[in-house]
Amino acid sequence: SRPLPEGEGESSAITIFHNPYDRPHSLQPVSTVVREAQARERAASIREAQARERAASINDRRYSDDATVFGDITVPDFHGKSLRQVTEECLKAGLRLQSAGSGAAVEQIPPSGVIVPVGTRVEVRFSTQPVTAVALRK
Repeated sequence: SRPLPEGEGESSAITIFHNPYDRPHSLQPVSTVVREAQARERAASIREAQARERAASINDRRYSDDATVFGDITVPDFHGKSLRQVTEECLKAGLRLQSAGSGAAVEQIPPSGVIVPVGTRVEVRFSTQPVTAVALRK
């Protein structure tokens, strides 16, 4: 740093300062370097705040009741349908089927009418016995 001539303030002092965004050892007024650093810090904090807002917005939409956000779908009613019919419906809807048994669908998790994200696993139990007989055993 050089001595300041009379009447000049600190903002006009010239210092050798390494600025990584400029060529090394460039001569710049200290106030310019400080302003640039403050501008970079403000820009970084704005980007971080925007990222937090986007993440919060995604979470709000993911857990909302709106079925159109992120491809969420309403789980269809599989009761009484064959394994083939349930498999086709799951493929069309983008659900992953986990099946047990054979015959007609008698139980499903999650229940029909629930809104779930695409790719959710749906468990369906099939039985060759009539639905009423299965329901009575529980």
